[in-house]
Amino acid sequence: MFFVTGISGVGKTYTIQRARQLRPDFGYVRASALLQEVGQPVRNLSPEEMHENQIVLRDELLRYYLLHSGKLIFDGHAMIETVDGPLATWRELGSELPITAILMIEALPSELVVRRRGKGKNDTEEGIVSLQDFEKRESRAWAEFTRVPFTIIESGDVPSLLSIMDEFSGAAPSGAR
Repeated sequence: MFFVTGISGVGKTYTIQRARQLRPDFGYVRASALLQEVGQPVRNLSPEEMHENQIVLRDELLRYYLLHSGKLIFDGHAMIETVDGPLATWRELGSELPITAILMIEALPSELVVRRRGKGKNDTEEGIVSLQDFEKRESRAWAEFTRVPFTIIESGDVPSLLSIMDEFSGAAPSGAR
């Protein structure tokens, strides 16, 4: 399972979808879509709702992982913007998921301000830098905790994403016993 992380609007889904056109054998799960399917809220979350969502995600991701014979790309976050500010998500997910690598998608703050304004968010470049730094710290911490590789990829860089997936596809995932 490749966990692809990054702040909302960074281009995770776009980059993953382009990569999957060349690697259709990989299953795909987008955290927000999965949560909506099972009736969980995904916007304006309280910290309690965010924590509950992570527990639901953990259980559902294990099911999807088995359904796709261990070849899965998870499109999610290591940090969620809650009504009380950004909070780390990975502690509830912990080491139980069979993650092979954590890959963070990153973009220029000036680009993200424009993208996120189109989605109704009123961000500054400084705010975006802070959010991306938080996401990076939490993604790196999760990778260290689970002893898996961590890599940063520029938004839209499909060749790099595919190269990393190819490089680590043969590695034994964390959590697999």
